[in-house]
Amino acid sequence: MSDQPNDMNKNKNAIRLAVGAALGSALGIITAVRTLSGARGQAQATLAPPESAKRVGAADEIIPMGEARLGNTAKHPVPHPDHHPDWEQLPAAHLPQPTYWPIVLAVGIMFLAWGIVTTIAITIIGLALLALGLGGWIGELRHGE
Repeated sequence: MSDQPNDMNKNKNAIRLAVGAALGSALGIITAVRTLSGARGQAQATLAPPESAKRVGAADEIIPMGEARLGNTAKHPVPHPDHHPDWEQLPAAHLPQPTYWPIVLAVGIMFLAWGIVTTIAITIIGLALLALGLGGWIGELRHGE
């Protein structure tokens, strides 16, 4: 009979751990989504090399990616499909917008697997995150077109 309170304490501690991990993960995901989605619409910032990194000689010149050495503004030539008789111009492909739902889905799968090994509370949290991530990802793909 004396082992019963000890077992109850272990279950309470496991549930507290599961709830704390779920809340921490949820807050981390929400913070990451809010932080990164605010920068989604903005132009990407380019980093200029520091003044100490600039060289005097032409051979030591720092050249940004995509620019050729044949001049300050010359670009690399774009290959054309006319160079080979078997080449053809491909139609432009539509790529979906980047999304964070796969991360939520992966965290849900991780919690589900962890819950199978530990307690039912973590399994339920994993199932909820899995359903949320899958539903959000499919919903965004359906309404994104």
